[in-house]
Amino acid sequence: MHWTTLGESVIGTSHLSRQLPCQDAHCVLPFGEGGNWLVIAVADGAGSAAFSQVGARLVCDALVRLVVEIPESCRCTRASVIGAVARAREELLIEADRLNISARELACTAL
Repeated sequence: MHWTTLGESVIGTSHLSRQLPCQDAHCVLPFGEGGNWLVIAVADGAGSAAFSQVGARLVCDALVRLVVEIPESCRCTRASVIGAVARAREELLIEADRLNISARELACTAL
């Protein structure tokens, strides 16, 4: 299967005027035999968090990687998706520890 996707994260006008970085991220990856599956992750960094752009990027990359690692027989179960989200959160906590910052500073909302 061939997927055509288009995505972009851009800095909003309020961020431009306050000289803030783009705090949003996305990641798209076709996978599986013949590329039959498509995983998409999107994250909106929390404007109140100093490093939310780091958290948004980390979470998108982690979610895509973790979903691809789920065995096909379990891929569409609620438990497997919840598990991938929990593991992505763990990676975010590890990154906060590595950066010596509060996990709150990496806050984002992901889909």
